[in-house]
Amino acid sequence: GLAVLQLAAAVEEAEMEGGRLAWLTLVAMEHYPFSLEVDATDETRALCRAQEAAVLLRCDGVAAASGVTRDALLSEHPTLAPDLVSIVRPPHRFEAVAAPLPPRPVQLRPPRRD
Repeated sequence: GLAVLQLAAAVEEAEMEGGRLAWLTLVAMEHYPFSLEVDATDETRALCRAQEAAVLLRCDGVAAASGVTRDALLSEHPTLAPDLVSIVRPPHRFEAVAAPLPPRPVQLRPPRRD
C-alpha cells in the first residue's frame, strides 16, 4: 500500500518538474481501502482516505482483489469512476487446492501412569 502512495508522490514530483513520467500507465492493485484499517485511529483513517483518493484519481485503472473490495473502494471514494475499477481475483487465494501433506508416521505410545 505504501508503495502506491510513494509512486504517486514520485509521479506528482516528476509532473512538477516537466512531466518526465507522464507517459506511464498507472494501475493500482487494491486488496482493501486503507481507510478501513481496523486498528487505525479516526485521524489516520481520514489521512489514508485522502492520500488513497489522490493516488486512485491519478491512476489509469484500479484492480480490486474481489467484488467486495470494488464495492468498498467505490463507497470510500465516490469520485472514482466505476468503469476504471476491475476485479482481478488472486487465484491461489480463492480457487487453488492445497497440496496434500506427506503422511507422518504414527508412533503409538503406552498410556502414562502417573
